[in-house]
Amino acid sequence: MLGALSDRVGRRPVLLISILGSAFGYFLFGWAGSLWVLFLSRIIDGLTGGNISTAQAYIADMSRPEDRAKNFGLIGAAFGLGFLLGPAIGGALSKISLQAPAFGAGIVSLATLSRRWCFCRSRCRRGAPEGGVPGARSGSAAQIVGPLRRPMLRWLLPGFFMLSLAMSGLQSNFAVYTLNRYGLTPPQNGWILCGWARCRW
Repeated sequence: MLGALSDRVGRRPVLLISILGSAFGYFLFGWAGSLWVLFLSRIIDGLTGGNISTAQAYIADMSRPEDRAKNFGLIGAAFGLGFLLGPAIGGALSKISLQAPAFGAGIVSLATLSRRWCFCRSRCRRGAPEGGVPGARSGSAAQIVGPLRRPMLRWLLPGFFMLSLAMSGLQSNFAVYTLNRYGLTPPQNGWILCGWARCRW
């Protein structure tokens, strides 16, 4: 939905607002003193932080055709670097407090926001992207259900959803499991996840 919105209003405002939303969600997560505030912080970041489609559209808009593959590869490299360094940095910050990793992520988000504010040019493409659902409004049910009617995507998309759900479940429950089973601390879990990410990427 953020990608479709950026087609109408431009990439830059969507990217800036989504990064700001992520920063607010992280700071709220670190500040939270109750379970409902923790959930609220994740909901805010979930609604605003899903900007990968907008970032990819921005790169496609701004890259020369011969440079697009290389620039999309840089996105993959950035993801891999984040998976590798994120747990290690979070584990190190957890020695300060359990809230410190969340505040650290919020500070990184604000630094990203300031950089995007200075260097990100806006680009707005009118009309539905190629391969989109004809006549579907941004965020409409047709836009969501339409791809499931295509035979090639009917089983691929649910499979990808289950894969993402399983991966999220691993990351969400890993620290709880290792604490109860082995008594591992947050820094130890951070280094284990860092090693797992290194093997994966």
